[in-house]
Amino acid sequence: MDRTVRLWKIPEETQLVFRGHHAAIDCVSMVNEECFVSGSQDGALSLWSTKKKKPLSVIKAAHGLRDTGDANWVSSVAAYRYGDIFASGSCDGVVRLWNWEHASPKAFKSAEIPMEGFINDMCFSLSGKYLFAATGQEHKFGRWFKAPRGVNGLGIVRLPTKSQNN
Repeated sequence: MDRTVRLWKIPEETQLVFRGHHAAIDCVSMVNEECFVSGSQDGALSLWSTKKKKPLSVIKAAHGLRDTGDANWVSSVAAYRYGDIFASGSCDGVVRLWNWEHASPKAFKSAEIPMEGFINDMCFSLSGKYLFAATGQEHKFGRWFKAPRGVNGLGIVRLPTKSQNN
């Protein structure tokens, strides 16, 4: 819980340490060999380059605020490999899809998909046509909160293709 992301360079027996979150990091997903996205208990999503020690882009309170004024924890992220889209999940019962521009590493929200409960894990299909989301009544790492209407299950979302968006 040192608020770092570590990228291990196995042949060299070294590691790169990335700092930028203000709380424990719950999830990381590689976009490609040079970029990755992370989510934290501070409520932020960060987009990183393996060539820089600080985030390229940070989205604070990516899933809004709780009644206490604290940000909802980001409990899961998934990136479509070699693409320009990633997803984030939290206790708010919403999967958020984000697009990012490679030239200027800024992310912007492109869609919200409601689900019941905590979004505890996600992954894209190899084709990028589907997003799979594991949902639960409680956070994947403990029982701090409970989503009363939460469902322990798997949500399968068919994503629109670029031709469907036109």
